Amino acid sequence: MEKKHLRSCTIVPPELYVERSADKQIQSIICDMERPGYVLVARQMGKTNLLLHTKSVLQDAENVYVYIDFTSFDFTTERDCFEEIVNIALDTNEYLFAEERAIIEERRNNSNSSPTKQFTSEIRLLLKKVKKLVFILDEIDALVRCSFSDHIFSQIRSHYFQRLNFPDLYKLTYILSGVIEPKDIIKDPNISPFNIGEKIYLKDFTKQEFLDFIKRIEFNKFLKEKVVDRIYYWTNGHPRMTWDVCLAIEKDKHVVCEDDVDRIVNELYLVSFDHVPIDSIRNQVKNNDALISAVLELSIKQGHSMSITKEIRNRLYLAGIVDYSDTDVYFKNPILEKALPYSWLVSLQSSESSYLQHAMECIYVDKNYKEAVSILKTLQKNSQEDRSIILYNLGIAYFRQYQSSESKKCLDRITEEDSEYFDALYWNANNYMIQGDTTKALAFYDTIIKKCEDENLVVMAKIGKVDVYLDENLADNYQESKTLLYGILSQIEKRGEDFHQISTVNYELALVEERLGNMSAALSSIDQALNFAQPNEKPYLLYKKLQFVEGEREKLSVVDMMLDSLSIVKRKPDIEDFDTKLGVNQYYLALIFSQIILNYPQYASQIEDKIKLLYERSEDAYVMISRTLENAGEKEESLKFALSLEKKIDEGTLSFSDEQLIWIFSVIYVRSDDEKHSKAVANRIYEILKYTNYSGDIPKNISYSLVGIINEATEKRNFNRLNEAIGLYRKFFGTNMDAEIQANLVFFYFRQANFAYLHSDKENFYRFGVDYFKMMNLYKENYILGDKRYTPPYSMDGLVSQLYDMGMELNPGLSNFIDLKFGKLEKNSKVICYNKVTNQTEELKYKTAEKSVLSGFSEIKEVKNK
Repeated sequence: MEKKHLRSCTIVPPELYVERSADKQIQSIICDMERPGYVLVARQMGKTNLLLHTKSVLQDAENVYVYIDFTSFDFTTERDCFEEIVNIALDTNEYLFAEERAIIEERRNNSNSSPTKQFTSEIRLLLKKVKKLVFILDEIDALVRCSFSDHIFSQIRSHYFQRLNFPDLYKLTYILSGVIEPKDIIKDPNISPFNIGEKIYLKDFTKQEFLDFIKRIEFNKFLKEKVVDRIYYWTNGHPRMTWDVCLAIEKDKHVVCEDDVDRIVNELYLVSFDHVPIDSIRNQVKNNDALISAVLELSIKQGHSMSITKEIRNRLYLAGIVDYSDTDVYFKNPILEKALPYSWLVSLQSSESSYLQHAMECIYVDKNYKEAVSILKTLQKNSQEDRSIILYNLGIAYFRQYQSSESKKCLDRITEEDSEYFDALYWNANNYMIQGDTTKALAFYDTIIKKCEDENLVVMAKIGKVDVYLDENLADNYQESKTLLYGILSQIEKRGEDFHQISTVNYELALVEERLGNMSAALSSIDQALNFAQPNEKPYLLYKKLQFVEGEREKLSVVDMMLDSLSIVKRKPDIEDFDTKLGVNQYYLALIFSQIILNYPQYASQIEDKIKLLYERSEDAYVMISRTLENAGEKEESLKFALSLEKKIDEGTLSFSDEQLIWIFSVIYVRSDDEKHSKAVANRIYEILKYTNYSGDIPKNISYSLVGIINEATEKRNFNRLNEAIGLYRKFFGTNMDAEIQANLVFFYFRQANFAYLHSDKENFYRFGVDYFKMMNLYKENYILGDKRYTPPYSMDGLVSQLYDMGMELNPGLSNFIDLKFGKLEKNSKVICYNKVTNQTEELKYKTAEKSVLSGFSEIKEVKNK
């Protein structure tokens, strides 16, 4: 490189300045003159250059811009501050305001007005000479050290509200800038200009803006495209880092490949960590426990924004570690990620904390919940210091494994004195929802709403409360739901931020309006949700919109948008996204694909590859969709989809496993109203079960098809088929402790004993009877057959008596055998009997033992007397 384009400088030369979205935003705010703007950004991000560039671009003879850096002054009183603001306006526009300076100086010498009244009067005097007067107040966080800072900000705010009385104030506006959150600047939020202002986030260069800068410094003429791309890879558009890396490359003069860029970046930032802004950022982190925890959390959870609070996001943003986002949160670039390594962060904490952080990494990054539970249970035994946070994360790990009872046990132990208390209440409310205890869930949500100071958590609790009303179909509470949701929107509007919640709240409103039958209102709310949605939320929102729109053309338009929105999904999503309500997950994808397959077959070719986002094999993906529809209670859609798969099976276009075939046919059997078809499907299931080698879990639905087979065999007196079907039932459901399954087994064993008795099959009568009584030890409830309720007998005599009551007669064969062996026994004859069920021998009167002996359950060993 023969010509040097770059040098170390504070103010970027105009020919090298690249405008970003913040430039357009700040210019738009000034053009409208309706509200103050405030630039909230970390140091070394080009904040001052943004402000000065705005001034240079927009200022002319009629539009005056006054730049003030508050770090340059040391005010002792409120009046001093106001007067200095006006003085700088006078000094920087000496000729324009020559007459006004004389008037102001005279008034100050003779006036007893309050500081605020004097300030407004002087500003109005200046406004007579200009079309616009814009005060750019930089480094406003310097005012925090002043006891009167609230008065300064209150007066700025009041100038916007005084416009009705003083129209000339419409020509005045303010741009504020700092590296501290507004809530930390002003003590009373009710008098803050920030809650009526528009926040300006100064983000890193986009790829196009970066390439614009590269072109301005003519690197595109000297460096290969891959080398330029490598610069962007490392800096990701960070303005100061981009400038310094390019300056180092220009000085090096030997950069020809990507490895050379890597070398320069390493030498500049990753050896001694003493180059700006890395040195400043590391010092901020090192000296701030909250930042250490925040960066550790970012290292563990990056990209999972909903588990990182808004406060942590802002803290990381103002430290210069992340770009601002309402959703995904990542390190700004690889340089920062390597300069703030996990090992260094952990070394700043105790070793115990490092184990805790590793457990959190298992939960929120690796989704290795079992390992997290193992670590946390170990810490739980050995630590009292972090008791509540260990319990909280252990509860979350169990929750994400769908172990709500275990989760609840952990979260229940967190007390009001613990900082995790309200978060624990929120997740416990979800546990109670899963367990069907909506009363407890509502009580927990209400506690959060009434007592919690975390606005984000309160919003989540209100949404949770609405979900309870929707899940329980509590129509009387739908109006309350609307009130809650509109209240959230009102709060968000006042804060002027967190657009992600706007999308979620409008989605909830759509569901409520749908329940109320207000479909046009539901559609309007879904559209509002889409307006504010993040890209990964749009697929599911469009799926919901498809249910609200009418007209074939409108529906096809939504389908087109839905398919386009799926382009963001590049890999298989999680089964469930615990961090966001609307983000794409496997469940949502399955619903979307089923909608297209069933109702819009003309788009089938467009989703062939997308279906592989669920599973690589089409058969696996189709069954997953079927399971999703069934589990979601979409009965009609579930049947339609299963029938479409049956057609593919019959056509031979798909090759399902025995397990998958069983699932598909079970859905059809349970959901179809076509009795003839159901019987045919039951027989297909029956044949698969007879010959399959599959021995794993199968759906409970299959039991219904076998019950149908058993009932049909009973009606037709087909004893062999009956026993075969019951044998299959026992094979696949014998260890299933579901109450309905157990009740069926009790009845089937009774029925087998019954049939064996009918067919004079003493051996099987005994065998099935013993099975029956073993079941009685586990299951002691009535069972229902058809419309009749039967009470199972709890003894062998009871079984035989029940058979008698059902019109059966004892087979005389065994009675004749006893007569031959022992002679004719009287009713009061005493006999020694061996009970084959209880394995006990006892002396009884023959009349007591007769039924058990004749039915084969007992055996006479000896006759004491006749």
